[in-house]
Amino acid sequence: PRDESLRLLKESLGWLKQALAGWERRVMIFNSSLFAQLDGDVISYHGMVNLTDSEAREKAIEVQKGALDFLLGRGGNIIVLSKDLCDVGARHFRPECAAMLRTLKAALDPNNIMNPHIFGLP
Repeated sequence: PRDESLRLLKESLGWLKQALAGWERRVMIFNSSLFAQLDGDVISYHGMVNLTDSEAREKAIEVQKGALDFLLGRGGNIIVLSKDLCDVGARHFRPECAAMLRTLKAALDPNNIMNPHIFGLP
C-alpha cells in the first residue's frame, strides 16, 4: 500500500505542476506530504492564493477540484472538503451512498439551513 501511495503522490505532484503552469506566482501549492493515517496513507496539499485576486482564486479551486478528481479516480478517499470542493466528492459517490446521505440530510436538516447543497445534495 505504501508504494502505491508514493506512486500516487508522485503522479499527483506531476499533475499539479502541469495544471499550475503559468500560475506559479499567483497560485502556490506547498508542503505536499504523505503520512500514515490508521490503516491507510493520506496525501495532503496546502495551497496559498491572494484572496483579493479572484482570477487566481478561481484557478486554485479549479486545480484543487482537478486534483481531487485525479486522486479519487485512482481509488483515493476524501477526508476533508471545503465548501468549494464538495461537488467533486459527490461525483464519486455510489448512488446508494448518495441516497443515504440525502435521507440523512433531509431528516436532520429539513429546512436545508446547514451547509445547503453540501455534496451536491438538495
